[in-house]
Amino acid sequence: MGSLIWRSITQVHPDYQIAYAASVPLSEDESALWEAKLLALGLDCNGDGKVVIQVNQYIFSQEDAMYTAANNVKLMADLDSCESYFFLLEDPEAFRESYEVLQEDWFPVENGLYLARRTFYEDRVSKNVEDCDALWKRLLKEAG
Repeated sequence: MGSLIWRSITQVHPDYQIAYAASVPLSEDESALWEAKLLALGLDCNGDGKVVIQVNQYIFSQEDAMYTAANNVKLMADLDSCESYFFLLEDPEAFRESYEVLQEDWFPVENGLYLARRTFYEDRVSKNVEDCDALWKRLLKEAG
């Protein structure tokens, strides 16, 4: 019982989440760069006194069907719970066609990747959708 209370008290709740869905893992350095980029432009959305960015990686390997299936289940849970608003993708058009969750205003970033954002077709949205929309506008402005 005590460990449940401790976990509840100490659990970190991210202000922004970005889903990376690709064929190869994002390196720790690249992940840290994205966290830093969003951190520099983001706000403390949940009022805990700090801005926390979480990068969720979903790797789809042609060489390991079980690993890909497991990542697909994790991604579907993320999409269903509206956790990630931002997406870092190799092929946003294919992702949009497969999952039907992206707005069509993605833009290219480094290493052949694209930054995209999700759209919502139901009443369920990300907890801080207004803050995410504002961050998206700052990211677009920075991208030029």
